[in-house]
Amino acid sequence: MKLLILSDVHYPNSNNTAFSIIKKENPDNLILLGDTIDNSKSDKTIVELYELFFNDLKTIIPINLVYAIVGDNDYSLLNREKILGFLNNLNLANSNKFFIKKGNMTFFHGNIETSLKQESFGKQILQKSKPIKLDIFAISILSLLIRIKFKISPFNYLFFGHLHYLGQITKKTFVCGTLSENKIIYEKQKSYGYIIIEHENFIFKNAKIMYL
Repeated sequence: MKLLILSDVHYPNSNNTAFSIIKKENPDNLILLGDTIDNSKSDKTIVELYELFFNDLKTIIPINLVYAIVGDNDYSLLNREKILGFLNNLNLANSNKFFIKKGNMTFFHGNIETSLKQESFGKQILQKSKPIKLDIFAISILSLLIRIKFKISPFNYLFFGHLHYLGQITKKTFVCGTLSENKIIYEKQKSYGYIIIEHENFIFKNAKIMYL
């Protein structure tokens, strides 16, 4: 079976790129790995943008074949009930909107920071790592912290986003990129794209990293 992972779409900043990819790949299932919506440059609320996005999405793929979790840009503590209420009424394939674990695979947005101060500190580390080519090292540390914090077995495959990096970090750890050209953190050729997984009942078989 074919599973498409789209992370950090940042709709509407990414225009219709996500929809074009879904049409092209025609997956059995789709996972939206958080930060699907970004209202930082819009006068619409997160829920209003979600409505626009899913209205278009359901014309391409049945919503019950879609898994969607929230990230740090498409979720707000102030509007928690409205956002989760909207997502819970969509008939999505997953009930947990923060974390997905199926078969031998785990899917998570990646924002383990619990405060703005921690997030700012994390961004400083990543920015400083870039000029001296330590980006893979910094991302590997984050993937290890995610596994420890959420008790993810080293035998499970881990897929996360948040960093806008696209690539395979270890044999069983993948970072899933972004579709927003306005949100590139690393070089575009290391950031822009998506991941295709071949699996059998969510038991991992192989993955393809699709750079755009």
